[in-house]
Amino acid sequence: MNLYIVTEGECSEPIVYPKWISLLAPHMSQVKNIADIRENNYYLFASKGIPSIFHHIVNALKDINNFNENNKSKIDYLIVFIDTEEEDRDYIVSKIDEAVSNEPELYFSCKLKVFEQKVSIETWFLGNEKMLNETTDSSPLRDYIIHYNVRRQDPELMENYDPEKFSTKAQFHHYYVKKMFQDRGLVYRKNNPGNVCENHYLNALIDRYNSTGHIASFGRMLDFLSKLSAQIISPATTCSKRPSAN
Repeated sequence: MNLYIVTEGECSEPIVYPKWISLLAPHMSQVKNIADIRENNYYLFASKGIPSIFHHIVNALKDINNFNENNKSKIDYLIVFIDTEEEDRDYIVSKIDEAVSNEPELYFSCKLKVFEQKVSIETWFLGNEKMLNETTDSSPLRDYIIHYNVRRQDPELMENYDPEKFSTKAQFHHYYVKKMFQDRGLVYRKNNPGNVCENHYLNALIDRYNSTGHIASFGRMLDFLSKLSAQIISPATTCSKRPSAN
């Protein structure tokens, strides 16, 4: 099984996902060049946000088709990790479909899996119940908890605290994570996400999802990587013009 992964973010995701994959599907190894793919490998490309990711998805499909036509090894899945921000999954999938439709000769020699990060990957990080000190007196974290207690409520449903200060929900969720870490004497930066890469943090997110159903978009990603680890996911066997972005 081989994967080609495209992430929307160019900071956190290229650091976090290789760490998480090493924990959830340790038989998979990352390669730095698509030409080095053999078996149980993945190649990761970090785009520069929306809308450029849609262009990169098209280019990734071209890369995959070329690779699959000319190599004994095959790339089985194109995996897309993308924030929904102010939108939803249906909108993201429609934009991918639009980008692909603009390339009439483009076909799929792999399967497509789209994993939305609702609202952002930082939204998932807020799901670690052990990280948030509900009794903190630290400002502005205390105000954020009064606005929305992510320890008790689903982080994916949290609205913006102050639209005048934070232009998007994703910006607010990112700042909430930073302050939550700071209150614990830790640092979170997009280019140095630190603890979120660790096994204990990932396990806390898994426990949150399994016990509450919160951070459901994280759960979809978890389910796929768990099946990948168990090697019960079927490889791509056919080409098609329009796969389902399930």
